[in-house]
Amino acid sequence: MDYKISGEIHLIGAPILRTVGIPIVDFSPELGIFFGQMDRIMRADQGIGIAAQQVGLAVRCCIVDVSECAAEGKDFCILNGNPVAPQAIMPLYICNPKIVAAEHLCTLREGCLSIPHFRYEIERPETITVFFSDPKGNAQKITCNGVLARCMQHEFDHLDGKLFIDWLSPSGEKKFKRFLKNRE
Repeated sequence: MDYKISGEIHLIGAPILRTVGIPIVDFSPELGIFFGQMDRIMRADQGIGIAAQQVGLAVRCCIVDVSECAAEGKDFCILNGNPVAPQAIMPLYICNPKIVAAEHLCTLREGCLSIPHFRYEIERPETITVFFSDPKGNAQKITCNGVLARCMQHEFDHLDGKLFIDWLSPSGEKKFKRFLKNRE
């Protein structure tokens, strides 16, 4: 697989953002290099997550790093059966994720590196369980809540060609249309 990217975040309107990613099958060292490139781009734009589509590749991988915003003592994380502090496993490099359980809907404000300067409240499950592979192809299972669960779901949407604006309420859709009009 060719993991060459331009180093820029693709913004709303770019067709790649609406492209469903293909599964990662080649867990070669090049994949690790690609994750490093994505990580640098995410940090340069002060993000807490980034998906491959946002940097121009339609593959099923993303990064989440909520170490600066996970609520210590309130957010929980169980990785492969072991309780861990979310901050202890960041950044989390995720390939081929599949949500297998989700519960307790909650509404929180979200934003996206591909839609700068627009934020809105989105309803999502508060707690999720996910199967995924790490960049070396090792199977992983995580159950988490809070900002980690929220960020993971947001990034997983990108892997399916979806954006958080797809979940806007009718009033949110109106606000987004005004936002787009004001950008022109």
